[in-house]
Amino acid sequence: MSRQMIIFMLFVSYVLLINSPLLLARIADLPARPWIDELASALGMTGLVIILLEFVLSGRFKSITAPVGIDIIMRSHQLMGRVVIILLLLHPVLYSLPNNLLLPWDTYLSQTTQLDSLDTITGLLAWIGLALIVSLSLLRDAEQSNYESWRRTHLLLAISTAALALVHAAGAGRYTEFASVNIIWTGLALLALLAVLHVYLMVPLQQRSHPYLIESVNQVANRTWCLVLKPERGPVMDYLAGQFVWLKFSGPFWSLQEHPFSISSHPGNRQTVEFTIKEFGDFTSKIGRLVIGSRVYVDGPYGHFTKKQRRAEGIMLMAGGVGIAPVISILRQLVEESYPFPVVLISCHATPADQPYSDELAMLSTRLNMQIINMAAFDAENSGCLQGQLSQQIIAAHVPEKPASWLYFVCGPAGMMDTAEKSLLQLAVPLKQIVSERFRYDTRSVSRSSRRIIYSLCGILTVTACVIVVFSWHISIS
Repeated sequence: MSRQMIIFMLFVSYVLLINSPLLLARIADLPARPWIDELASALGMTGLVIILLEFVLSGRFKSITAPVGIDIIMRSHQLMGRVVIILLLLHPVLYSLPNNLLLPWDTYLSQTTQLDSLDTITGLLAWIGLALIVSLSLLRDAEQSNYESWRRTHLLLAISTAALALVHAAGAGRYTEFASVNIIWTGLALLALLAVLHVYLMVPLQQRSHPYLIESVNQVANRTWCLVLKPERGPVMDYLAGQFVWLKFSGPFWSLQEHPFSISSHPGNRQTVEFTIKEFGDFTSKIGRLVIGSRVYVDGPYGHFTKKQRRAEGIMLMAGGVGIAPVISILRQLVEESYPFPVVLISCHATPADQPYSDELAMLSTRLNMQIINMAAFDAENSGCLQGQLSQQIIAAHVPEKPASWLYFVCGPAGMMDTAEKSLLQLAVPLKQIVSERFRYDTRSVSRSSRRIIYSLCGILTVTACVIVVFSWHISIS
């Protein structure tokens, strides 16, 4: 089955699951009530389904991430969180209340909304929990908060919010008396629980059964290190050039201190696996002090930044900063394959001292039909590097006469990737020929890949909005 067909089937399944409670509740034979109340119920049920599905989508299931791309899943998770908070913030506000004025002594709104205290409190706490989840996520980058602390807080808030929302729906929901709707809630809750157990129990157990040992840690450029791991027993995991893994450096079983790093070795090396890591803060600032021989646990591989099933008459690779890690993995694999077509590498760094693997890249160029363009934003004089940053003029000078016949790999900071993608599209390169993975999206990013994710989510939300409108009117009174 083709990748496009798998993606389409996952898309349809996601749309059906989001709307399943409404589709089942629509056949309920209940007394009519104002349409605004039906709309409020629909928003609440849809929002709860999305919350439960987010556990599944963020569970690193390779059957989902492999065809779609884990970066797309992560970006969709960010955006759907913002959608959910809108749905669930509107949910309690829209109900037509039996009293025109709120009662000052009705602390939990039980008399005003005709809900008992438990239903009201759980709904209110879930409401607050969701607001905290989204707020903390939006503030994380701005405050440069510790990743492990944020992840622990995010997980606990997500689980407690989902549990409170389920209790609230079971007690206050108009349609929970129907077995079909309850089956949906139960099934989605179990899926969410299994996703959490998969990430925080099953994956750590698998990691512990196949640990790696640190063989060496060497500095290969300014603030850049090469970490080499070897399996404690057996061969290295199967992976493709350009993929990445999450690494957990020893610590207790329940530790959340894991970090994503791109593999820079090539799959032909079955004895060790190599990573190129740049110091950015938090854990990476301590990379040079890792103890040789200590255990490391590996979760992966993941990612679609690979040449697999992609044919081309040439390859252009654009790497910015530590983006050289998956790029050199691909180059090493091309040498192993005796790749016969032209290769162009544009390697961009802050200074020439930040460029790792200079000697090896020169050697690789002798074994491939490869041209290397080194760029440095600063101190490029007498270094052999071009002064400046990646631009359309640089890219255009090395794009072939038939741009659509090549593959283009882009990895680096968000701004550099936006420039590369925009330039390639203006040079008549089809989007399907551009291979990239993003793990951080600037909110102002106008890249085609970012817009494509937003358009897909808009399609999902448009279908869902239509279902909500039809549901809200089906037994309502004016």
